[in-house]
Amino acid sequence: MAAPSLYDKKIVCMILLDIILASKALETA
Repeated sequence: MAAPSLYDKKIVCMILLDIILASKALETA
């Protein structure tokens, strides 16, 4: 169960980046 920790962190970072980019897109729209 300890192996996919880095993989999960990458997914979380990607999701956070998507949310930030989406919020910026909404602000500029």
